[in-house]
Amino acid sequence: MRERSNKNINVFFEQRIIAFIIDVLIFRYLIIGILGLLFEYLIHLFEITPTPDDAGFMIRLIYVIFVIMYLLYCSLLESSKLKSSLGKYFFRFIVTDAEGNKISFSKSLIRNFSKLLSVLTLGIGFIMIQFTPKHQSLHDLIAKTQVVRR
Repeated sequence: MRERSNKNINVFFEQRIIAFIIDVLIFRYLIIGILGLLFEYLIHLFEITPTPDDAGFMIRLIYVIFVIMYLLYCSLLESSKLKSSLGKYFFRFIVTDAEGNKISFSKSLIRNFSKLLSVLTLGIGFIMIQFTPKHQSLHDLIAKTQVVRR
């Protein structure tokens, strides 16, 4: 059974940025808080005395874990029945394929890992939302997806 979006109204750049900020804030404090507590517990458990080099390594490790987990968080939620991350859900946005159907986990994973390209182009991949007919970003174009109102 194919699902159709009855309101195919694409979401603008500013609205998507606010939803993204909400997602990052929720996720950042949740995950970094948990990872910070976990690392602190392990340091005390194994009686490790971290050096400045260890601290730098831990910060980089936390960052890499954060990025991977954030991409998985978005991929799982956008391919679920919600069809959106929590930030998008708050604004009643959903991610669909080009025809308005729910996307698969693999398509969502492609979309979210493609966000790295949008970042690596110094944000141009995100700014593209302003200039494409359906307000799609680079990662939306790569994955053949769109963000629309529920």
